[in-house]
Amino acid sequence: NIPPAARDANVSVPIHFLLNRDGSVQGQPEAQTDSADPVIQATARAAISAIVECQMYDLPADQYDLWKDNVLDFNPTQLSG
Repeated sequence: NIPPAARDANVSVPIHFLLNRDGSVQGQPEAQTDSADPVIQATARAAISAIVECQMYDLPADQYDLWKDNVLDFNPTQLSG
């Protein structure tokens, strides 16, 4: 669920997360922002929730070193729907 104000504000929030070899999220993803802006905070929560809810990621096991540590630049305006 993307906060409506996030699309209007065209915000982008980097989210850092680690993945286990089985494609599950390791620990809790973290927003890489120190902004207190409520729109940015709501956008970060939505992105973190989506990352966790969409796990078990099906990724090539032989490339684990490439996808185990991630920063996703979450921008709701780039999503359809």
